[in-house]
Amino acid sequence: MSQAWNEKKFDQFIILRDELRLAKREKRYQDVIAFGIKIIEIDKNKKSLNICTPIFIKDMGTAFLRLGDIKSSFNCFVLARNEFIKYRESDSEWQKDIDVLERKIEKLKSKISC
Repeated sequence: MSQAWNEKKFDQFIILRDELRLAKREKRYQDVIAFGIKIIEIDKNKKSLNICTPIFIKDMGTAFLRLGDIKSSFNCFVLARNEFIKYRESDSEWQKDIDVLERKIEKLKSKISC
């Protein structure tokens, strides 16, 4: 069954996306993570919005890295890469993002194993 469009959820997503962008600019990394989680929850509950969640998972990975949480950063980058690969199956636009995440993952692997 197809989920119907939900204007309220879309408006919530736009507000959260804008707040996340502002938090990134202001280097409020805890907020970047919190807003990212909320965006992912909206996507889980309303798939019809077609939110490209790997973008926000990648932002969360960067925020975790800035906060010194290497393991969480690594996990976010791996998840974002895997999700981008799924998107790439229908649109090759995401290859650049996948390549960047691959490099970040390789860098973090050595730090995690220490």
